[in-house]
Amino acid sequence: MRSVDFHYSARTTHCNTAGRFALGGLVMNTKRSWEIWIAVLCLGVLIGTGTVATAQSWDSNQQGVWKAVIDSYKDIEKEDLGWTDKWVMPNASVWGSSPMPRTRDTVKRWDRFNFGRSETLASEYAPASIVVHKDMAVAHYYYSTGDKDEEGKTKVTHGKCTDILVRDNGSWKFIAWNCADQPDD
Repeated sequence: MRSVDFHYSARTTHCNTAGRFALGGLVMNTKRSWEIWIAVLCLGVLIGTGTVATAQSWDSNQQGVWKAVIDSYKDIEKEDLGWTDKWVMPNASVWGSSPMPRTRDTVKRWDRFNFGRSETLASEYAPASIVVHKDMAVAHYYYSTGDKDEEGKTKVTHGKCTDILVRDNGSWKFIAWNCADQPDD
């Protein structure tokens, strides 16, 4: 499966007590105290207002958008040439590894060329955020894939996507996207 590893390390800072003061129980160095205080306050406001949503707290619209993203990938991984007709608006403009944006028809043409040249052995998609406004949605997420090419060589790719979807007759469909692989190390 695609896997995205997030690493977080907390730092322990050792300071002497000179030049420090307490504000609301928070001890800060006076050189950068107001900058830190404002950053902490802003972070608290963001978390307190619920602007950071996890998948478990998504509303039905956000869940529907994510389901469309995942279901479209299932069709792609099955190498279903009809996936674009099912999931992509006719007037879409999309961009990924190609040198310029593509239409739905050019995506389909390149899929005919590329399908069968490699096999997806594992994939994983990790949502970062989904915003829905009326009949439009933006989904940001990370991806990882493990593929095997015609020669039997395997490659793991990580990257990120931003998808823009519109609701069309009750279904979410892609109107645009931009995906980028992380550079190889």
